[in-house]
Amino acid sequence: SLDRWQPASAFHDPGVFYRHGGNPQIMVHGPTGLPRPDGAAVWTEHGRSVPFFLEYDTGRERLDILTTKIAKYERLHTMSTWTWPVLFHLPSARREANLHHRLTGIHLQAIIATTTAELRTALNASPADQVWQIAGPATGRLHLIDLPYTDTHHDTEYPPATPHGSPDHTT
Repeated sequence: SLDRWQPASAFHDPGVFYRHGGNPQIMVHGPTGLPRPDGAAVWTEHGRSVPFFLEYDTGRERLDILTTKIAKYERLHTMSTWTWPVLFHLPSARREANLHHRLTGIHLQAIIATTTAELRTALNASPADQVWQIAGPATGRLHLIDLPYTDTHHDTEYPPATPHGSPDHTT
């Protein structure tokens, strides 16, 4: 289930990524130095939830604009204590391959995962299905729920369920 959705407008104010106890510099970078995702959400499945940012690409922007966006997510990663996967939904396999090629050799700390409208149409797949490819060494495609993240605040708000379906308060 989609447990939370935040539209792009939720990320326009300076300091939106700041969390108590975090780096105060994150408040002064504002919308030009940090990412402005098209949305953010929390997906929950089988007692696990994963937060993520969404970048919905129509193919109209040059690829260097996408890599600039990725650099802003890298900056957010280095300035914060949490990292959510950034999902790039691209229009075509060619555009996805070109983006991954541009990222080859770059040691990303941000978690960048891509899929395409072509792939999802061909497989009749939802965004929750096994359609996400993490940038970096080829690992195969993952389900949305299997994407890695780091965020203790999220884990407190959405505690993982035990095998019996009740929240596990021991972790």
